[in-house]
Amino acid sequence: MRLYAQTRRDIVVSLHDLSRAEALARLAAGEADFTVLSLEGEHPELNVVPMIDDDLVVIAPLGHPLLAGRAVAGQVTMDEVVRHAVVLPENDSFVRLAIDSEYTRRGVRLAPAFHAHGMSTLQRMVVEGMGIMPAMLIPREMSAAVGVARIRDFRLTRHYVIVSPAKAEMSPAAADFSRFLGSARVDSAV
Repeated sequence: MRLYAQTRRDIVVSLHDLSRAEALARLAAGEADFTVLSLEGEHPELNVVPMIDDDLVVIAPLGHPLLAGRAVAGQVTMDEVVRHAVVLPENDSFVRLAIDSEYTRRGVRLAPAFHAHGMSTLQRMVVEGMGIMPAMLIPREMSAAVGVARIRDFRLTRHYVIVSPAKAEMSPAAADFSRFLGSARVDSAV
């Protein structure tokens, strides 16, 4: 984002942190030129451009018991994860649905300590010691405040894509920003 803002001072970008449902509704209503989200399956009404794939990890505050002693070579098991309080995104998110399903498969009742809409809010909750979080795309600036462990026996990959309506043309500014996002790598700690 910083690079784009520095090189394209003539374009003002408006970003909104929305749920998948809200983002797709705004796109369908013509209130947004495009959205970036994780999306699976076929969607003939949409132009879908792959952006980045990201694997699920667990983040915990530094010094958390999950990371102390149990994490072998930066890895934990789901049996270890389910023993700790978790903070999770809203109920209809890709990660939340997958975690709900995995807890159910293991016969464990999922009772999040907290849940929130925004990822930055959830990440801050982890930093403050309010729980651990299955997460993706950990911002590099958080890497000094949290420990990260891969889940050895539960793999989940989220495919981020740039989505726009198939029958609508983006504004020149939106098309420029979309091309930039499609060519850029996300700056992530993992």
